[in-house]
Amino acid sequence: MSLPHPSPSSLAIAARCAASLLASTLLAGSATAASFRIDFYEGVITGDVVTTDWDGDGLVDHSGLFTTSGAGVGNVSAFDVTIAGERYDQLETSEFPGAPSYISASAFWPVDVIQGFVFEELFGGPGDTVTVLQMDTIGITDGQGGFNYYGTWGLSPCTSGSWCGGGVYRGSYTLTELNTVPAPASLSLVALGLLAAWRRRGR
Repeated sequence: MSLPHPSPSSLAIAARCAASLLASTLLAGSATAASFRIDFYEGVITGDVVTTDWDGDGLVDHSGLFTTSGAGVGNVSAFDVTIAGERYDQLETSEFPGAPSYISASAFWPVDVIQGFVFEELFGGPGDTVTVLQMDTIGITDGQGGFNYYGTWGLSPCTSGSWCGGGVYRGSYTLTELNTVPAPASLSLVALGLLAAWRRRGR
């Protein structure tokens, strides 16, 4: 049983689609966006000693989502997490540009991290103070000549026109990548495969 051959017009449409896809991948470059889940673990404070949930007992206290404008190292383009009834989703204001950045694991820092501030609300005016979610990373010695690397977070006051930070240290966070826009090389393979398939059927 032979399959019906595609018409010349169908082949032309397929060729144009493949060409468009190839062109779009060239224009896209290496800026592949990605989305992540971020899980926050509250620290346990006993006197002056703070013990965070580094051991991963599975008790996630807060969780949210964020997306980046690029893979590897990229600015966070959207962020949304609620902590103690307050929603933190304001990335940047004219009074204090504190948008966080995402950095993927590398030989220099072996875990995915996000660093920066996310505001609970916009500043109301000069001198206004709002709460910010502050995210950072630290390395703690493992007692054997190496380090353990962790994401850290805290809630800090931030006054319009002044430096943010210095608030109460809260605990640690982990990142889980949810999905990534197909890399340009992958899209190119799809386009070439589509064109080759139609050419084979047209013979």
